[in-house]
Amino acid sequence: MFEIELSEIEEKFGAERGLRMKYKALDKIVRPAFRAFNGNELEDILWTFKDPLDAVKGVLRFKNLLREYNLSQSHFDKIHVTGFGSHSGNLLFIEDTDIHWGDPVNTSSKLGEDIAEDG
Repeated sequence: MFEIELSEIEEKFGAERGLRMKYKALDKIVRPAFRAFNGNELEDILWTFKDPLDAVKGVLRFKNLLREYNLSQSHFDKIHVTGFGSHSGNLLFIEDTDIHWGDPVNTSSKLGEDIAEDG
């Protein structure tokens, strides 16, 4: 789980620009990085991996793609990630729904969204 930080962009330019940047990040950075290492997208910010090593490799690829992307952008077009969180364990997961509960979701959310700072 991770958090894309768009509050500065949304405050200055509005929610529409923030959403456009989020979807650009998903298409150009997130999905290519995580799918390259067999990631399964449960939500745009929640991915599962069968192998923890694939999760680590996916995050490293994500960070490299993000860095490359941001090098070519102006300040207000850069995408910032607050942090990443991961945990392993069992999930209650109902296919084709947004129901996926369990300690891995709670812990990775706290690590990647609630307490993370500066990537």
